[in-house]
Amino acid sequence: MENTRSTFGLLFYINTSKMKKSGKCPILGRISIDDKSAAFSTGVDILPSGWDSSRGLANGKSGDSAEVNAHIENIRTDIAGYYRSMLDDYGYITAELLKNAVKGIGIRQNTVMQEFACYIPPFQGFFVRQVRR
Repeated sequence: MENTRSTFGLLFYINTSKMKKSGKCPILGRISIDDKSAAFSTGVDILPSGWDSSRGLANGKSGDSAEVNAHIENIRTDIAGYYRSMLDDYGYITAELLKNAVKGIGIRQNTVMQEFACYIPPFQGFFVRQVRR
């Protein structure tokens, strides 16, 4: 497939309008591809004073800051991987497709019975023998 070039941007920011009682604000991410964007929650909260908006990372080297920064870097890595993979597979990508891939939306998942069936074959003979006795 022929790959078309796209503009790609990733930004992390805090949503101060959703401040919690603890004073922390949720950290959101925004994926921008070709003038279209999709926002998502990272699931992490931080105090506004501990956020460096120019870098899109937490300030300081405390345990909390390091944990937040590691979480953000993991998300960056995942997004970059999905971006390359989807571009190779489909030849195009949108912000919404990338956001859904990162969040696991639209990915076919096994049902409980399908997962259970994966574990049954090694033990199937054991259960049959026990029932017949």
